[in-house]
Amino acid sequence: MVQEVFLRAVTHGHSFRGEASPMTWLYRISTNLCLNRLRDRKQHLPLELFAQVLPAPASTPEGTASARQAAEALLRDLDGRTRAAVVYRYLDGMTQDEIAEVTGWSRKTLGKKLREFEERVQQMK
Repeated sequence: MVQEVFLRAVTHGHSFRGEASPMTWLYRISTNLCLNRLRDRKQHLPLELFAQVLPAPASTPEGTASARQAAEALLRDLDGRTRAAVVYRYLDGMTQDEIAEVTGWSRKTLGKKLREFEERVQQMK
């Protein structure tokens, strides 16, 4: 995927308008490519990576299955843009300012979306 991101950047460099930083533009390319790849393969985000924001499962197969179902429920109803913001925040560790720049949302809208996600997580605990 990294090679494909940079290949796209080189072949479509003329479309970079300079309205944002080059890093933001690369994040947008990589996000679109990765989401498209997941969609094409009909795969989902690796739910185990959301363990840090989910309730700790019991160390049993049932607890692990329960945590996976909880993660699926959290992500299922999110639109693609919100799902990307959640991934940027909780998996990539990006700041809200960085995420707002990449997604094109205002800082206020992004904060609201992340709070809504966090509230859903809290309700599951």
